Amino acid sequence: MKFLTLSFTSLYLSVAVLATGSLLAQKSKVYPTANLKAVSTGANVNIRTKDSLRSPKGIGKIKKGEKLSVIGVGRKQKVGRLGTHHWYHISYSPSFDHFFEGWIFGSFVKFTIAKNSVKVRRSSNPSSKVIATLRKGAVIKVLASKSKPNKFESVDTSTLQFKIRTRAGKVGWIQYMSVKK
Repeated sequence: MKFLTLSFTSLYLSVAVLATGSLLAQKSKVYPTANLKAVSTGANVNIRTKDSLRSPKGIGKIKKGEKLSVIGVGRKQKVGRLGTHHWYHISYSPSFDHFFEGWIFGSFVKFTIAKNSVKVRRSSNPSSKVIATLRKGAVIKVLASKSKPNKFESVDTSTLQFKIRTRAGKVGWIQYMSVKK
């Protein structure tokens, strides 16, 4: 089982919340919020160590409706009647003191936009042309991901981006996190 390492920023924000009672109470603070929401759609879905059915199932299981943090996109695979889907690299926290990461097959994940006015760009370049603006709750398909690795060899969510397809068929890139003031 692979445990996630909390970043200094996460630790700082946790301490700030405990010290002030609310991070929102400090209006001068800037904090990141996720643009993408992922929820498991299957009951007792296996979490695997790699993006393959041949990978051991032993990491754990996820219940239907659990919130997931997607930190990467793996290969596509055809799995019988479930069809052809990507594998998604996820981090999951079933309780406050337990974090782990693994892989889940794409037929068991639903992606929606987590807040209003999320910009879809033509390329992964942050200054590229905006081709669509999505509203909270919009259902999307996640096609690929990219991020810059950090010094802890984990995913740097501040640079994590997803290539997506909207219901209208537009394909572009969104930032995983955006800064909210």
